[in-house]
Amino acid sequence: MTDRPDTPEQYYQQHKKNTHLPVSAKKKLMLQARRARRGSKPVSMSQWVVAAGSGFAFLVLVGMWQWTLLSSQPSNMTARFVNVEMHGFENKANPLLAETFNVKQTRYYQDYAQRTLTTQARYQQQATVIEAVDKGALVLLTCSDTIIKVSEQLLYSLARENMENQTFIAGQKVLLSTSERGYILAIQAQQTPRQCG
Repeated sequence: MTDRPDTPEQYYQQHKKNTHLPVSAKKKLMLQARRARRGSKPVSMSQWVVAAGSGFAFLVLVGMWQWTLLSSQPSNMTARFVNVEMHGFENKANPLLAETFNVKQTRYYQDYAQRTLTTQARYQQQATVIEAVDKGALVLLTCSDTIIKVSEQLLYSLARENMENQTFIAGQKVLLSTSERGYILAIQAQQTPRQCG
């Protein structure tokens, strides 16, 4: 009796045992099957670069559009202020040196102010208190539309030097006495309104 299969299924199994597919053909067949399951071709590197470049260009355009919108809108703060000055003794760059710096700066400023009071003439300008923090900084607006920020330490030094402890409130008119170099020597409350000319 021969070893012949009786059914097509048996015939197929016997043929499968006796016939071997070359390795290169097997790899090619497996790759085609994976692609067919995925449903699309793999994306090449150049296509990724084009997609990333397009996305980056889109983000840049949106950013430029937002920037032009923001720069064209008027801000809440009036744009007529020209300068912002900060007067005080604090050293925010290095908090470890701030204490010794403040002590030296206070002493130097007091010596300077004392000499200035006796030898130099004062320059005076009117200002309005914009913001007065309780026992803290003072923000003034001068007639030349300059915002001047006066620190708590400078206010304390001026009060100690002038033997007066004034309390400032927002909207109050003050007379700002400065040296010819622009150092603040005194801040005095005024009863008359600010007159800019």
